[in-house]
Amino acid sequence: MSDDPKALALKSNTALANMPVSIEELVKDSALGGELTLKDISIPYLYILQTNSPQCNPDDGKYIEGATAGMFYLTVVEKIFEGRKEGITIVPCYYERKIMEWVRREDGGGLVGSYPAEDPIMQKAKPNDKNQMILPNGHQLMDTAYHYILVYDPEDGNWTQAIMPFKSTGLKISRKLNSIVKKTYIPGTQKRAPRFLYTYNFKTVKEQKDTNIWSSLSFEQTDMALREVYANAKAYSEIAAQDLLTRAPEPSEGIQEALPF
Repeated sequence: MSDDPKALALKSNTALANMPVSIEELVKDSALGGELTLKDISIPYLYILQTNSPQCNPDDGKYIEGATAGMFYLTVVEKIFEGRKEGITIVPCYYERKIMEWVRREDGGGLVGSYPAEDPIMQKAKPNDKNQMILPNGHQLMDTAYHYILVYDPEDGNWTQAIMPFKSTGLKISRKLNSIVKKTYIPGTQKRAPRFLYTYNFKTVKEQKDTNIWSSLSFEQTDMALREVYANAKAYSEIAAQDLLTRAPEPSEGIQEALPF
């Protein structure tokens, strides 16, 4: 990814020279091709790549050139972002917790359904030797925190709607982010600020326990969102609250492609 303004200008000029018709005609034609609704667009997930992520394995069909452990990975658009040094800029927009029912990976994997966070179905599950909550039918229940976010792409200057899931002990990171959001006030007041008032810098950090090594998440609140970004984040929050979004499929192995806690 290049941040060189000369390189970006050259790329832009080349695109303009290669356009088949005028910009005015392109604007008119943009209304053609059929109508897309929210249900026709998949919202991608943002994960942290691990050493065992298929995107990092050159012999795997899901391999992405240049992908390494510790990078951020955006599904659907199949894009990777550096995580260790500069990290990425995001805006938190909406939050929800759900109980997700999965067919375990060793049984073929696959999402069965979801339930409200306080649903009594969790009482029917019992922990196995791996401390997984297992239903009588053999399915696994996972308490999952979903953070709906805008992700900034420095390559094209655009923001992408995404979802970042946290499960298992990764929930402590989710709670930390929520604590910061809850303690953020509108400047000059004692009123709690909207969730999407500020941007955050997300980075990845190396974690180790015994012989297990993985990449985890660190973050800090940075700048106040610009007016246009704030408006986009607010709109995304309102849409997410109405459950009008179509999510991209989550991997059957769940959080192992993100935060393997």
